[in-house]
Amino acid sequence: MMMATLIVIAGIVASGQVIIQNKPIGSDAQDGKVFCQPNIDLTKCNIYEGQHSMLFTPKPNKCAKEGQQKVNVTFQMEYDEESCSLPVWVLAYPLDQSWTSSGSFATFRNWVDNTFKEEFSVGIYDIAVPFPDLNGSPTFYVILENVEINSDTTIVIDQRTSTNHIQIISNMPNGEIYNPEVQTYGSHHIDNVNLESCFVRVSDACKILDTFFYNTPDLYINNISDRFIYTELRHFRDEESNILYIIDHTSTDLIFPQENDPAKWEYIEETFQPSVDDDGEDKILGVKFTACYNGLSLFSGSTWFESGTVTSETAKIYKNTPKRDDNFTWLIAPYYGHNVIVTTQWGPEPMDFNIYGLPTYVENGVKSYINNGLISSGINPLGFINEDGHVALHAYPGNPAFAFTEAQKTSNYGSGTPICLFASTKIFNFPAWQFEFIGRYGEVREVDRLAVELCLYVNGIEICNDINQLNNCQVDPNRPIGEVDINMSNKNVLVDGLLGKNITQIHIDEEQEDKDAPTLSMLWFKDNENRITDRFSTSDNAILEFSAGDFKLMYDENVSDFNWFTCQQPEVEVSYAPYGEDNWNELEVEEIPENFYMPCFGHFYRGSLGGVKGKGLQGWFDLKIRLEDAAGNWQEQVISPAFRIDDQAYSSVATMGSGNAHEVARYNLAGQRVDASTPGVAIVKMSDGTARKVIVP
Repeated sequence: MMMATLIVIAGIVASGQVIIQNKPIGSDAQDGKVFCQPNIDLTKCNIYEGQHSMLFTPKPNKCAKEGQQKVNVTFQMEYDEESCSLPVWVLAYPLDQSWTSSGSFATFRNWVDNTFKEEFSVGIYDIAVPFPDLNGSPTFYVILENVEINSDTTIVIDQRTSTNHIQIISNMPNGEIYNPEVQTYGSHHIDNVNLESCFVRVSDACKILDTFFYNTPDLYINNISDRFIYTELRHFRDEESNILYIIDHTSTDLIFPQENDPAKWEYIEETFQPSVDDDGEDKILGVKFTACYNGLSLFSGSTWFESGTVTSETAKIYKNTPKRDDNFTWLIAPYYGHNVIVTTQWGPEPMDFNIYGLPTYVENGVKSYINNGLISSGINPLGFINEDGHVALHAYPGNPAFAFTEAQKTSNYGSGTPICLFASTKIFNFPAWQFEFIGRYGEVREVDRLAVELCLYVNGIEICNDINQLNNCQVDPNRPIGEVDINMSNKNVLVDGLLGKNITQIHIDEEQEDKDAPTLSMLWFKDNENRITDRFSTSDNAILEFSAGDFKLMYDENVSDFNWFTCQQPEVEVSYAPYGEDNWNELEVEEIPENFYMPCFGHFYRGSLGGVKGKGLQGWFDLKIRLEDAAGNWQEQVISPAFRIDDQAYSSVATMGSGNAHEVARYNLAGQRVDASTPGVAIVKMSDGTARKVIVP
């Protein structure tokens, strides 16, 4: 999420970091001032000052809880000074708390004669300490399990007990061993080797101990039980073939070296339809990964490969991330996009805008797609209240009602008009309206942010018309409070040569206790053979399915980066009209209670298109969905075009625009970008927003 005065780093849930611009480059007028400071609770943050910015990180929860008996613990570090140095931090995880709880934290500045003291509540803890080598990497790891602390005590952490050498051998699909130091595979050069690795505590409570980011792991660990998993994900790209290779090494067994089975590689190929605003330059291909245990999302991130030239919109991936029986799973999803220069308050900045596909897994020869909704969308953090009162983030296996197989997928990512998912979130004490555009299969269309036009009104008065200022306007103490209307227009869509759009209107009454409008969370169409498509021969062969909910943001005041949602059912109205027309007809839908799915999706609805009347341009029709909650907050979306019915079609050439318009893009009838010399029928997009059909001999 990008705002003019606040940048939230991707992966905020995992890293818990916020950068606030403190001293814009080239400007002395703002020197020494911190933008948005009133929106951050500085008592809950550690602050690190840089030349042009300040880094705010949430203070971890101390292990000394209010109202509990407290004791003093002295940590004594023993280590080989020729191999490593003092640890930067110590983490202690109470066994009687959920996996969301943070441990105690101490920086190297607290060390006195290789010791430091910390106040603890009486209890039983797992304690994790990484000793960095002399170059700064966390090479030696010590984990103490089930440490009982009931009185003042001294705990000795001895790095020299870390004698188990973690060694990984990676076998490529042809059986050759891949060596990151050599960086060759066959005759091809492999660049940009990246690794993610961590220890995960998977019994009692699920908690990540640490996440490492470096290229050549060489770790040592002491003897630990199978309550802990060591996992490592290697990913790299063959720049000649543009193939991404992803290798998963996960084990509770400390017998090393370990290696993957070259016979279990899976090949995945996904094609993305570029957006209308894609200029064809600076392409990006990458993968998004999520680590899961028992379906819970432990952490996630993404990586991209900038070396070489990405010449295709097709992501080609070999992955060796097997679906295991030990409840630990890596989810891997491809993405495609481009890097653009965006003008911000501080000048031009390069930014990536992508289309994120869905993670897949192969079982018994069948490739399945996992749709985990808001977790994939970036509307984070998300969760739900389960029966024991804890909060969990579910990423796998996703919503069964929106899962599908390869045989059901009939077109490319990005090929249809998306819906808008809009929700309120809270990062530290900073409230934020967040949104993403979601495609037909559940793909996240981050690229559409480039094209969004926005207007924010309060009590009928325009307050903001800049998408980058939306959240600043939300928290501006000087703006009036009352009836809020947000209008968003996304015209970054081309469907069968027709210019498409998503128009989303949101109304929120800030005088009510409920200040959240309901939202769509997923929408697709199916035919009678259960294939996912928005193109049908007749209306009798067409089914609409979507999910929506009145999501209410909840949060724990004691944990600064921990939020979740509850969900109420909104009132739903659905209507349709021929493409580009305004004569709407009601479409009946019914709720399917057994497909209610939280978190991330909400209530599930289904309706037949069998009663659709009229004719649309090339058979295309628009869809309108209105959602309203009990407090009078509402959302309305127009999805244009939404579905096509071949036997209810008429054909026409789109009208010409003004005489001053010029050509800005050209597409064939499959929606692929072409140049002016490409023979055949093409749709030409003009600078005034119109389009025309041309034939090149």
